[in-house]
Amino acid sequence: MKKIILAIFISISFLTASQLSDKDYIKKTVTNVTNKIANTLVSNEEEHIKKTKILSQVAGLFDYQLMSKLVLGKRYWNKFNSSQKKQFTSLFKEKLQDTFFKKSKIYKGEKILIDKEAKLKKNKAFINSYFTLNNEKKSILYKFYKSKKTNKWKIYDLEVFNISIIKSYKHQFNDLLRKNSVKEFLIKISN
Repeated sequence: MKKIILAIFISISFLTASQLSDKDYIKKTVTNVTNKIANTLVSNEEEHIKKTKILSQVAGLFDYQLMSKLVLGKRYWNKFNSSQKKQFTSLFKEKLQDTFFKKSKIYKGEKILIDKEAKLKKNKAFINSYFTLNNEKKSILYKFYKSKKTNKWKIYDLEVFNISIIKSYKHQFNDLLRKNSVKEFLIKISN
């Protein structure tokens, strides 16, 4: 009986340590990237250099393939052949990066606060960052998931000022796909 209780205690201790390290990893990642982006945005560098630096700072954090699937939904994702899925993922990645850079330019050196720790729910984690813009508190919610294949945390959505990027694009893209073929849709979003 003592061995069973000890095994349960060790399992719970291991689980808690694992969760703490995941929470710490998420917090550290968001803090480091946010600080690097903030420093880049307030630098005197040219816009194209800032964009290149920022995109390199977030490289590897986003799961663009999963985001592409989520934004199209199962209904439309399954209508794309493998070549069209690759093309869409590439186009969507470009759109997201452009949007991310444009939205980040509103930052003018305000103090950024980040939640004390990430909230974990199974293989997902959520953490907010905040700053004040025109006397109004603005938030960015980072939504992570832990990949079963790679065991790494990746961003699958952001809520910028309480608006989900995935939901926003999903609405736009679903509307286009209702009215166009996959081929026509890909042409339209590439322009």
